[in-house]
Amino acid sequence: MCGIEVFLGCDGHHASVLMGAFCAAFTKGLVAHRGPDDSSLEAVSTLGWGFRRRMIQGLDVGSNEPLHLGPLTLVCNGEIYNHHELKAAHGDWKIQTHNDCEVILHLYATYGIQGTMRRLDGEFAFVLHDAVTGSLFMARDHLGVRPLYSGEVCVEGKMEDSHGVDESIKNDDDEEYNNHFMTVGFLAASELEGLTGVELPPGYLLVNPKQLEPRKVYCFVDNEPSYFPFTYTRLPRFVKGKAPDHKVLKELLYEEVRKRVSPKNRDVSCCFTLSGGLDSTLVTYVGVDILTKEFGVDPATIRAYCVGKEESPDLAAARQVAAHLGIDLKEVMVSDEDMLGMIDVAIRRGGTFCRTTIRAMCPHLLVAKAIAEDTLADGSKPIVVLSGEVADEIWGSYAYFAKAPSPDALAKEGTKLAEEIHLADGLRADRSIAAFGLELRVPYSGKAFVDYVLSLDPVVKVFPHDNHSACDCVAYEKEPIRQAFVGCLPDAVLWRRKNGMSDAVSSSERSWVDGLLAWIDGQVKDEEVPDGFTKERFYYAKRFYDIFCAGRPAGEQAFAACLKPGHTLRHMDGKFDLGAFLALNRDRLYEWMPNPAWCPGATDPSGRQGLADVCLAD
Repeated sequence: MCGIEVFLGCDGHHASVLMGAFCAAFTKGLVAHRGPDDSSLEAVSTLGWGFRRRMIQGLDVGSNEPLHLGPLTLVCNGEIYNHHELKAAHGDWKIQTHNDCEVILHLYATYGIQGTMRRLDGEFAFVLHDAVTGSLFMARDHLGVRPLYSGEVCVEGKMEDSHGVDESIKNDDDEEYNNHFMTVGFLAASELEGLTGVELPPGYLLVNPKQLEPRKVYCFVDNEPSYFPFTYTRLPRFVKGKAPDHKVLKELLYEEVRKRVSPKNRDVSCCFTLSGGLDSTLVTYVGVDILTKEFGVDPATIRAYCVGKEESPDLAAARQVAAHLGIDLKEVMVSDEDMLGMIDVAIRRGGTFCRTTIRAMCPHLLVAKAIAEDTLADGSKPIVVLSGEVADEIWGSYAYFAKAPSPDALAKEGTKLAEEIHLADGLRADRSIAAFGLELRVPYSGKAFVDYVLSLDPVVKVFPHDNHSACDCVAYEKEPIRQAFVGCLPDAVLWRRKNGMSDAVSSSERSWVDGLLAWIDGQVKDEEVPDGFTKERFYYAKRFYDIFCAGRPAGEQAFAACLKPGHTLRHMDGKFDLGAFLALNRDRLYEWMPNPAWCPGATDPSGRQGLADVCLAD
């Protein structure tokens, strides 16, 4: 895990000034939390490379990035789990470091960029420059486990005032913008605070041609120019009649966990987040089984962490799992006040004001903080954290899926959520863990596992809600994988129903969400709230504006991180106040909500809000 910042200048007149500004900005440490072990800064001509490193593999300075191979330069935030296999298959490669990401350079030199993407197995976001062709490549793993933002560097002035900038970088959709700002460079960064920009979508590759024209990127599909040109991987459609093979499901999950806990893929200690829910419980069970049986680890030295208020259902379930496995459970007890204190951190690190993300991110940040401050029995620090995200999206197991009108509709909605997970739970998990210098690893995101689950006939995923009459469907959400692990865990845990994180960390006496909404009610007056906003969403949006937008020139507004898929950023000239920000982005910015066609009238995503007969999960 690391933090990256890259600058590419495309205007010689401004290059030296902008490079100086880039270097100065990097030293401010905007992404330093993602790489507390070391940092590197290289500036060559119109290219600047900033890298903050958390040492996971290759605990030596020789493995620091940027990495170089002849005319190639690379920075990568990620883990390449098949790097040993790739090296073994290419004996002629001259490996120079212990950094697993070095194989990306050798793959590119051997196969080109498309061949590189087809051969990688991991969680990654990288930027690669080829000095021979002048091309700059940006790529992100298939589900966006690792973040990457891209954006333009703009200065005030009309396009015709620019020096050496090709006219083709104009924004053809925004003539007003062209009359006031000109693009003179290009940025990439791991988090929104590092730049103004939009997220590179998961499974995409952005290519900058030799002319260094940020808006003229090449498309490998039908050769049509597009801002995000090449989808190198696509989520599969289901196969009618394909039934789950419990043995295959189990083996696939074992393989994905094995990649992530194996000492060959880490030189630091690992741990687990354990809510006692099905997803994190299965990851922890498999991880403990592998570590003890294959690597001889004493289970009593394996630590898992659970966060919750006193008497929360998560804490009770996690205790049962830990006792069954014989592992060490650290309980992170929190209060409403503790979680309220994390709101601004969640907005800053998450780059979002999605309600469900912030609600769940507040306790997630607190458990991440506890992990970062902890020391294991052997004196080491837990750095690699395994978690259970992605399972709910690919199985379609949020409670509102019980309202799906058909198996086909369930499959479509699940794939949609998987494609958008980098804007919701995926974002929450990565930013929370990375905020304290830890590395998140997500076994359910493994491409082989994802592809298999999404390929199943969705009829095996349909489940009834408790208030529904009997129907021709399975009894529980995720029933196939539950069946695959029968006999491995106590039934009370294996068959525990899905709970949203915001609800499951709460006590039986009072929900965290109820306390949060009551607190916000005291912070915001009714007359302040514009149309289309609840008090809660308005409060988060206002804090987002204060953190990212207030006091910045219009051309530097940083609010595109949570744009809905397919929406574009519109710049504004002159004063960009809170009212303009809200009016411009009310319907553009991503907000996780249940499918409105299935849950008409729903205005709040939490099951605590009494939405008809469906318990909605955060």
